[in-house]
Amino acid sequence: MTPDQTGLRFVPSPDDLAFQRLLVVIEATRQQAATLQATIETLRDELGRFEAAYHARTGHLFVELNRLRLACDEFRHRIALVRGRRGVRQDEIEGDVERLFHDRRQTIDDEAEEATSYRRVYEDEQASRLSEDDDAELRRTYRELARRNHPDLVQDPAERELRERRMVRINTAYRERDLESLRTLLTLSPSSDDSPDASRTPAERLAWATAELSRLDDVVGTLRRDLAIVQETPAHELWLRSKTEPGLLDEMASQVAVQISDAQARLDDLTLHFHALLHEDQ
Repeated sequence: MTPDQTGLRFVPSPDDLAFQRLLVVIEATRQQAATLQATIETLRDELGRFEAAYHARTGHLFVELNRLRLACDEFRHRIALVRGRRGVRQDEIEGDVERLFHDRRQTIDDEAEEATSYRRVYEDEQASRLSEDDDAELRRTYRELARRNHPDLVQDPAERELRERRMVRINTAYRERDLESLRTLLTLSPSSDDSPDASRTPAERLAWATAELSRLDDVVGTLRRDLAIVQETPAHELWLRSKTEPGLLDEMASQVAVQISDAQARLDDLTLHFHALLHEDQ
């Protein structure tokens, strides 16, 4: 600030005016970054719950289908052994099958555990399901808390640490659909920003604002890229489809059930063929 010609009052210097203009842009950019971050987190949460529902509905079916396909391949190998090695013993056949298909069996066992885990997550989510109004409030409250407390919006190490600790609590409450905890967190004093105080010269404040805006622009750019990555996943594409096709998961489950039936029929044929060949060989 500089005195006017009368010496009775101070008028803003060009640096002061430029600093104030930049503060407005900085605040808008912070809001944009906070909104993007909240969008990413809420979308990830939505996709996580959708994936849990998808796997809970179809996971065990895919495991069963993969087990049947594996069994078909095992019997095809048994048949090839009987045809290629006359007089081969059944224990030799089973030992060869065990060695050849061990890794696939383990993979399917892992898939079964994963499907069970997804089912538990889905059941827990259903148990903690909120009403439509409460769910909308949960999202609004989370976005406001993210706007106030996200650590990427400040540079000061102590302030970042404070915000990081608070965001851990906020994110945990959000994932657990704990609306009461979010409401309580909203009553706490919002974290402060790290804007320069009045003791700095106008040129110093302007330099800080210029650097801060550049940093925040980088934050926004990173968040946009992160959001694009989430939106390009197969889970996001399927989730969008489910919004316009309410019965999508049931339809997919029915399609897998048909494939299971077909695979079971093939396995029955291969089993009969193998035992017939084995009987002929003996």
